[in-house]
Amino acid sequence: MEDEDCTMEWLLEENARFLEMSSKYGANQILIHDAYAVDIHL
Repeated sequence: MEDEDCTMEWLLEENARFLEMSSKYGANQILIHDAYAVDIHL
């Protein structure tokens, strides 16, 4: 993907698609409103 192809619209569509798929398959989700400061233990 070229930088000019990465638009806010495209990002929102991708995020919606990933949210839909993670919900469908029961994956854990992390909703980030502002800063990205998540401590994930694997």
